[in-house]
Amino acid sequence: TQIEVDEAEEDAMALLMGAEQDKPDEDSMSEEMLLRQLMAAQSQG
Repeated sequence: TQIEVDEAEEDAMALLMGAEQDKPDEDSMSEEMLLRQLMAAQSQG
C-alpha cells in the first residue's frame, strides 16, 4: 500500500505544465500567472 503525499499538488503541477505546452503563446501570460499562484501556494503550505 502506497501512502500518497502531496500527490494532488504534483498532478496539478504536471497538468499546468502540460497545458502550458499545449496552449498558444497568446495564453502564456495567464498560464504563467496560474503557475506563480500554484508555486506560491505550495511554498506557503
